[in-house]
Amino acid sequence: MNRVLWCLVISGLFSCGTKPIYEDTCDISPTGWTFEEAVVFKVPVDDTTGLHELVLTVGHQKSFSYENMYLRIETIYPDGSTRNSVVSIPLASPMGAWLGQCGSKGCAIDITLLESFFFPRRGLYTIKIEQFSRQDTLLGISSLALKVYELREEAKG
Repeated sequence: MNRVLWCLVISGLFSCGTKPIYEDTCDISPTGWTFEEAVVFKVPVDDTTGLHELVLTVGHQKSFSYENMYLRIETIYPDGSTRNSVVSIPLASPMGAWLGQCGSKGCAIDITLLESFFFPRRGLYTIKIEQFSRQDTLLGISSLALKVYELREEAKG
């Protein structure tokens, strides 16, 4: 019981704003997402002192053939330096049930890419996302949305 209470207290100290400070969506062609087609988000940053959270929403069709997908993510900082990573995005449970929210038009899942982080400098950040599967064209991914939330400490008292 104490562990649950502790988690609730910690969760209450920091919370996502109700609205992201940045949000953009890129629709993927119904003919598939090719290896060469990067999805690019341009994120302007003014605040380097507050904590942030970076969330990727993946929209996909129920006919998507895999339980996960791999993405190559390149972050280009305002000074031109870069950071590259490859991440596995889970879309279904090992039993085959889709994760996230599903409706008649497909499914969407929010994946936290970074949590409780500071932007190191002000300026324009470019985030390039490429599908990194074994197939040249990945079928069934319908959209990617990137959201940046400012985490704020709730008023105490």
